[in-house]
Amino acid sequence: MRNTGGVRFADDFYVLAGMIDNSGYSTDIRQKYQAYLISEVTLDVAGQKLPPGAYGVGFIKGDKFVAMDLGAHDVFQVASARDAEMKRPVPLQVVGSAGKYRLYAGRDFVEFSRTQ
Repeated sequence: MRNTGGVRFADDFYVLAGMIDNSGYSTDIRQKYQAYLISEVTLDVAGQKLPPGAYGVGFIKGDKFVAMDLGAHDVFQVASARDAEMKRPVPLQVVGSAGKYRLYAGRDFVEFSRTQ
């Protein structure tokens, strides 16, 4: 449970995220390909539209969040934030409130919501 998270919407569509073992990847890919994000719905991730599908995601230097296709080609990069007030960070979690969600990796997070 410490390495996965997700959202189940009222209409039974899902967004799931899970940390991966990237030890077999090259150093460049390992630094940014940290988790899978699988979505059955279109998402707005910090202002970028992400269609339904499976993606590799990660938090990288410079306070950035990167989404990649499964071949590790960048789809987009957006600004991420850091939650210094979080008492007990875990490797990965999804926290939501009023239709807005945060995907956390430790204290770093990016906000997302469902969109059309």
